[in-house]
Amino acid sequence: MKAGNDLDTKIELASQCEIVGYVLFLLANPPLLLHIQNYPGQGLSPVEVKTLHDILRIAGVNKVNIWSGPALSDDEVLGSDF
Repeated sequence: MKAGNDLDTKIELASQCEIVGYVLFLLANPPLLLHIQNYPGQGLSPVEVKTLHDILRIAGVNKVNIWSGPALSDDEVLGSDF
């Protein structure tokens, strides 16, 4: 096997892994918490929030929560129902 073919094989395998990972993500369908940090101004406008929700829904995420408050600890994220 030549080095070029080996690289092509690795690229093809990586591509397949991405597809499998995406399919598994869609099947598991976990909720997504998007934490906006260091956003200039007063935070996200209602139009920006709606746009983010729409984009993430198109990407296959069914439950989206957008948080623009103070930083959350792991315990706060895991213990809260946003």
